[in-house]
Amino acid sequence: MGACDNAVEQPLGIEVAGVGTVYPPGRVTCATVDRCGDVLDEVNAWLGQWEGDRSSWSVDLHEPRTMEGGTIDRSGGSTWIAVVTFDDGTRTAVMVGCGEGIMPTCSSSDGSGRAHRSEVPEK
Repeated sequence: MGACDNAVEQPLGIEVAGVGTVYPPGRVTCATVDRCGDVLDEVNAWLGQWEGDRSSWSVDLHEPRTMEGGTIDRSGGSTWIAVVTFDDGTRTAVMVGCGEGIMPTCSSSDGSGRAHRSEVPEK
């Protein structure tokens, strides 16, 4: 008889300076995400830069929370966690946000520090 695999999947977390580790507790819909199209474009740009050898993926957006349930307050725009599921079933988490006003850019990074920034004209 083979060994039983009792491994429990660990939640995807990203370390945020001054906050600690944040997690994606629940999925949000694009209707609730400010500049959703720009946010998804930034996630896809990050994926193209850092995971370009992958053939396909799906993306779910989540509101970042601390383990205790706290939120992240940020001036100049909202921050989201994009949970990316690749066609082989592996997953990664990417923090992504789009600024407003003075800095109309979108930026993204993962827990390893792989980052991307896009200049995005405000609409």
